[in-house]
Amino acid sequence: MAGEVPAAAAASAATPPAPELVWSPRIMTDADIEALVVQGLLSKKAISGCRSCTGEAFPSEDRTETVVFRSFYEKGFGLPSGAFSRGLLQYHGLGATHLKPNSIAQIATFIHLCEGFLGIAPHFNLWRALYNLRLPPCTGLPPILNARWEEKPTEEEMVEVEVLLADLQKLKAEKLIGTAVALSFAKSLTQPIQERVHPGYEDSNCKVSRGEPHRRVTLIVSGEVRDKGCPKAYCLKRPTTQEKIVLFWCPAPLPEGQQGKAVDPPAGLALPAADVGSFSSDSSIGSESEDVVEVSGPAAGAGSTTKKQRATRKVAALKA
Repeated sequence: MAGEVPAAAAASAATPPAPELVWSPRIMTDADIEALVVQGLLSKKAISGCRSCTGEAFPSEDRTETVVFRSFYEKGFGLPSGAFSRGLLQYHGLGATHLKPNSIAQIATFIHLCEGFLGIAPHFNLWRALYNLRLPPCTGLPPILNARWEEKPTEEEMVEVEVLLADLQKLKAEKLIGTAVALSFAKSLTQPIQERVHPGYEDSNCKVSRGEPHRRVTLIVSGEVRDKGCPKAYCLKRPTTQEKIVLFWCPAPLPEGQQGKAVDPPAGLALPAADVGSFSSDSSIGSESEDVVEVSGPAAGAGSTTKKQRATRKVAALKA
């Protein structure tokens, strides 16, 4: 059962400190943004609409913008964000800036773990089984705590989840490690959190130089960066099945009218009858934590702790 929200914590969340006391001075420049574009982590400025917050006392986005951090893009983030990540934030009552950079890495790695190695769309109940949220002692502009942060799947929902957990244990026995999952999506030049035309199991398996993917992975997870001897990811050459995708179809809930490609079932297939601070994980495929709300779970490495959030830029929010 979900725990109740402590009264003191709820009161603290209702009275956040002044923004200028929470945010550090901005140091991200337009040149830094262009460097992300060159690295393939961010779309060109004319497309993304991104701009630096340099010179502002604290970031103050309008209705067409959202504040994000440079480290988010280094760990698999992208705008417009995909349906699963949007649903995850909506379900927990969070905004992107409530998350730590390592939490972004956990979400990105989980998405690719599902798509690339389980051969299914990101599974919301599997996420809920593996992770729960916790709020660090010092947060500044904390999110509003709610009972969903500790909710786990019901016994009925766990029947399907147990099948996937068994598959994860098989992958672990076959030497799958967190760095291999991160290296897999880094090699495919994708940002798992971003809305994409093709999910990970439809990857074209393009060949890229060894150096850049390995460099990217060192920014996402800790530990030895290798995938030799690890299971190969699903792709166009090693396809999953549409039957499996439908059988384990469990998208994160979204408000009506916000559904995206990742929420829509494969065309031509009927869905079976319907019968996701810190995320901390019960999974044994890696773990970690890091800004305001943290994620520690499958395939993330050790991160640093910061007392203040550092705004890097504003990016125009795009509707998927």
